[in-house]
Amino acid sequence: MPARRRASARAARPDSPSPSGRVEVFGDPAQEVERVLRAKIAPYVETDGGTVSVQRIDEAAGLVVVSLSGACAGCPSSVVTLKVGIQRALTSALPWVREVVPSEPPREPDFGFKL
Repeated sequence: MPARRRASARAARPDSPSPSGRVEVFGDPAQEVERVLRAKIAPYVETDGGTVSVQRIDEAAGLVVVSLSGACAGCPSSVVTLKVGIQRALTSALPWVREVVPSEPPREPDFGFKL
């Protein structure tokens, strides 16, 4: 198991950004991921009517499985949100995270006609 970082004395809150841009987090992996999601991702996803929740974490493999619901569930841009937004935020804040995947495969939008 990777060594945990210690909280710096200058950090006001555990989820406040450090000068390096990383979120100062500590504790178990689920708490680390939740803190980053609440601080960096949830406000943006919620403004579009969606929610993101952690379904499973495999720290040894560096894998985080998330579920996008609400407006994000059927959105064609959900894969972009997942990879560009969520994965980038988690991998930059938590070095042990290597990949973020959806709990369910993306759905094709139904526009009422076939191409």
